[in-house]
This record gives sequence, C-alpha cells and structure tokens, in this order.
Amino acid sequence: HYEIIGNISPKGICGSGLVELVAVLLKQDIIDSSGLIRPPDDGAANGLSSRLVYQSGVYDFLIASAEESYDQRPIYLTQKDVRELQLAKAAIAAGIKTLMDEMGVTPDNIQKVYIAGALGNYISPHSAARIGLFPGLKPDMVTSLGNAASTGASMILLSKKYWQVANDLVDFIDHVELSYRIDFNEYFVENMDFLNQESPVDQLSLV
Repeated sequence: HYEIIGNISPKGICGSGLVELVAVLLKQDIIDSSGLIRPPDDGAANGLSSRLVYQSGVYDFLIASAEESYDQRPIYLTQKDVRELQLAKAAIAAGIKTLMDEMGVTPDNIQKVYIAGALGNYISPHSAARIGLFPGLKPDMVTSLGNAASTGASMILLSKKYWQVANDLVDFIDHVELSYRIDFNEYFVENMDFLNQESPVDQLSLV
C-alpha cells in the first residue's frame, strides 16, 4: 500500500518514499543486507514475487504499472536506485559517527536528534533506522524540524534577539571537513550494507 502526495496517480518516488520502500523490502527479504534485489525464487514474500522484473541483468521492483501511473509509464525501484541510496545513507551514517568521535560521545550520551529539510520532514525515523541511517541511535530520539533553514532565517531577520543568538552561535560552532578524514572513509565502507535493526514498517510514501 502507498500514499501519494496530492492524492493523484504516482509520478515517481520521493526521497522519504524511497527510504520507506527499501525498509519494507528489507523486512520482506526481497532486498538482502548487501542491497541486492533478490530473484523471485530466493525469498520474496507475501505474493510480491510477481513485482520482481528482470531487466538488463538485474531485478527491479515494480511499484506502479503503466495503467496506475500518472504518465502511463511503469514506475520501478531499480537496483541502481538501491545502490544510490546505499551510498547516500553510508555517507550520512559515516558523518554522524565521525562527528560523534570528534565530540568524544557515544550513542548513549545522545538524548535527542533533530533532522531538517524536506526529507527530514517526511521520513519515518523507524524506516531510517532500519536502513542504517542513524547508526546506534534509537528512532524514538528523532524529531523532524521541517524547513529549519528558512524558519531560522526568518527568525533572525524579524527578531533582534534571535539575530544575537545566531551571532553568539558562530563563536562555538566548528567546521569539520569530513572528506579528508581516514575515519570517515572507514565508516563509509562499514555502513554501506543494510545491517541495522528496525521496528515494523508497513506503509510507504510516493510522489
């Protein structure tokens, strides 16, 4: 089952929908821990094997048929989509672990996690944890802030108090360049696979 933003026929997969779908397919053993979309006779569950389509040497997962889609073209989760998600989530997870090392903290020292932006506003924390986006952190810690950059900019433009708060923050915010760090690269490789534990996920979002 899926929901569509705007209640129209689906056009494709949004970022949060991609995370949700991969989390569901991991739970159903259609995608394995290495990120491979498995053949129909290799673990597909709950009658979903008919949605596994062999194309260009790999299997893709059919989300919506041509008849169901907005522009009469089938919508697939492709093996390439899964690989690109793995790269993105590995980079985010590696960044989190590198920054925790930089601060000298462990997941046990963290009580709250805030995520911002369009993806952060709609993503399910449980699905994000299932794919390994928040290494070692519990999904119940996560709170979405929505478009925090726009809200913050409005606050400092409209309030002298928040303008001063923003100026004060500059004095104790450090920039950490991740791309040159050996530990970041090591964490990146470690977090490429889908190895984290999760909670049940049964719904996904498409746009």
